[in-house]
Amino acid sequence: MELDVRPIPRTKKHSTIFSTFKELEVGEDFTLVNDHDPLPLRDQFDTNFSRSFVWEYLESGPAVWKIRIAKIASTPLPQILANSADLATTTKTPDVTGVAWKIPISERDLDSNLVVLPPNEKIPSHAGPDLDVMFIVIAGSGHIKTETDSISIRSGDVVWLPKYARREISAGAQGLRYLTIHKHKTGLQISNIAAD
Repeated sequence: MELDVRPIPRTKKHSTIFSTFKELEVGEDFTLVNDHDPLPLRDQFDTNFSRSFVWEYLESGPAVWKIRIAKIASTPLPQILANSADLATTTKTPDVTGVAWKIPISERDLDSNLVVLPPNEKIPSHAGPDLDVMFIVIAGSGHIKTETDSISIRSGDVVWLPKYARREISAGAQGLRYLTIHKHKTGLQISNIAAD
């Protein structure tokens, strides 16, 4: 089967290609036809279908690229997404919500984010979302102020935040880094970080 994406609008190309791939049975393939080398698409395949596909150039431009894409596993395969020791020392700048890393895979049932709080900063008091969240402190220390008390947290602690539970998370003098793990929920966001 040949899939010529040249006439398809740019905004629909990748979704069309992924849909075609997902419909394949193990051992089946299709030939992608394009007007350029789709390297960003290859990166997305590597992320979302790691080791589950074959990517073989049949023709490499300059006007036409043809790539055979074969499905070799029935599902995406297990993969290492990050190393907690590396996350504990990453210098990547967090976004406005304090997240410096998150799961890069598009279709998933699970979310995980590395939240980085600078020394003595906090996530203001708020009611949690309608799902349980677990996090692992991978560096630093801090406190969680609850509805009735405050608990100290430090590197190595595994913390459970029940759904809807009121919490304020603050970093100690060395800052705080923790890796959240929870069910994937579109639109779940952490409030902006505010200093004391």
